[in-house]
Amino acid sequence: MGTTAPRLDVLAPLSGWLVPLDSVPDPVFAGKMVGDGVSLDPTSGSLLAPVSGVVSNLHSAHHALTITTPEGVEVMVHIGIDTVMLKGQGFFPLVEQGQQVSAGQPVIDFDLDQVARSAASLLTQIIVTNGDAVAHMQPAQGMVNAGRDVVLSLQLANGKDVPQAQAGEPQLSSDIAIGNPAGLHARPAAVFASKAKTFASDIQLILGDKEANAKSVVAIMGLATKLGDVVRVRAAGTDALSLSRKTATPNWPAWARPPASPSAASSITGCKNSTWRNKARAPMWSSRLSPAPPRRPPPSWTWSRPS
Repeated sequence: MGTTAPRLDVLAPLSGWLVPLDSVPDPVFAGKMVGDGVSLDPTSGSLLAPVSGVVSNLHSAHHALTITTPEGVEVMVHIGIDTVMLKGQGFFPLVEQGQQVSAGQPVIDFDLDQVARSAASLLTQIIVTNGDAVAHMQPAQGMVNAGRDVVLSLQLANGKDVPQAQAGEPQLSSDIAIGNPAGLHARPAAVFASKAKTFASDIQLILGDKEANAKSVVAIMGLATKLGDVVRVRAAGTDALSLSRKTATPNWPAWARPPASPSAASSITGCKNSTWRNKARAPMWSSRLSPAPPRRPPPSWTWSRPS
């Protein structure tokens, strides 16, 4: 008899109506660059922990947090769209980063009316950011009650091989100045990690004496970067040299246009001499008042690969 793969149920963090993730009016979430999951149009204003585990990341704007379960699954809940620009207004965290929480425990209170008036949308994303930990995901549908109903049923991966670090002389980028007003929050962190994953090398993002795995959205967010911070990218592996070559210019869409003529370091960052910019903005619409307009396509880049 075969061994049954472990399972994990993710509970509704809020009451409301479930919405397919690919219909969210944000190309990074809809394109599943942050991870796969489901969206929820909320009717309650007290966010409950969807799983038990440790709060591995609590954003400084208090609109998003990630809980890492004992099985190693990273579950992010991101309240609304463009809510990072509210800079914490209307959000009241009830837990701290590093704290152990139980499924159904209140973790963030927020003013539903204030956030609805100020944000692009109240749609709240429940996402597994490390998809390699999950073999199969089944999202629920319809109306759900916070802390009671399951929104994601996960079949966990069982003993996947961990890639070994590749040999090669480490390559270090030039200084990269963060030009995004909100730093590397969920969306730019997801774009960054997505680009990093196209390389086989081990890639680290360095901020002062702190380092983060550049292929992990949660790790990048954990650096808590802000406007004007200076970071560097270090890569070690067979294709690390491609990070420092002056290569093809990325094909940036108009809504995410960086300065012209990116330098060599922009193989991952997509910036000139290292200014990271993400000007992606979701359309202003209320999910309960009107249907979403057609989504703009997620960004596509032309990458230089080692010969």
